[in-house]
Amino acid sequence: MDYGAQSYLNHQVEGVSPGRLIDLLFDRARRDLATAAEGLEHADACRVAEAVRSVVHAQQIVVELRASLNLKAGGELARNLKDLYEYMLMRLQEAAVERRSSAATETAALLAELHEAWKLAVLSVPAAVPAEAAQRLDALVA
Repeated sequence: MDYGAQSYLNHQVEGVSPGRLIDLLFDRARRDLATAAEGLEHADACRVAEAVRSVVHAQQIVVELRASLNLKAGGELARNLKDLYEYMLMRLQEAAVERRSSAATETAALLAELHEAWKLAVLSVPAAVPAEAAQRLDALVA
């Protein structure tokens, strides 16, 4: 990535809340997996290589999403999400190694459901509750 693009990305994520950062990660992983699912179907080696890079990037994001969980404060929900993220990582490994677009598509669908739930549960909260409660929610993912 060139310096200008990296600088733009750094500026885009500086100062955003942890909740918004998670939202950005979901967005990017979903885009990566859309690219991957399409590219894994091609015979062209360059397209397949780009698809595998997209899968690997999505794996990195899922690892970050898993790392963002606060297992102590999140209880059973956080543990269930951890298990789901680990399942996604297994499926993404299959997508990359075995060139299974179905694994990328399945993971994208799971991420889409989680993303929608995340937006409903977290991103709408700051407008509806005092700032102190919003900070406590952000602390759950810090």
